[in-house]
Amino acid sequence: MRLKILPLLLIVLTLVNCKKEKKPDTVNANIVGKWTLYQFQTNAFAAINVTAGQYPCLKSNIITFNADNTEVYNYTGTDTCFVLPTHTLYNSVYVGYPTEPSNTSTWSSNGNNVYLYRQQKTYYGVLSSKNGQYHLIFADTLITGTDTAITIQDNIKE
Repeated sequence: MRLKILPLLLIVLTLVNCKKEKKPDTVNANIVGKWTLYQFQTNAFAAINVTAGQYPCLKSNIITFNADNTEVYNYTGTDTCFVLPTHTLYNSVYVGYPTEPSNTSTWSSNGNNVYLYRQQKTYYGVLSSKNGQYHLIFADTLITGTDTAITIQDNIKE
């Protein structure tokens, strides 16, 4: 009798210990409204990973998503937003400048996925929630010859 129960017990223990893979939660947030740039990462020109805490001018990069599926990007700062501690004529990276023209485009979403359609290119973003704050993170890859540049922008909803 014990020999018959032992295999059954092993099967039950195996089933109890198996874990299901957790799918990411869908964020229930309306993206319509104003978003500011919180974090900027790139390897184009220089390796950069900066936040608005380090460079407050990043918050002057504003994306406004409208209910009619249009989107407007503009830089509202009064000075150029340099994101390197030192900048010279040939060594400067900036994220916005005062005379930068606004860009208008369209957008769509499907669950946590957000798509921007700018200048004949689609930018892919993911909506998430972290520490009670909504984040919209866009990643872009640009390949030029043998060079590959990756840019990641983390925007926070106001």
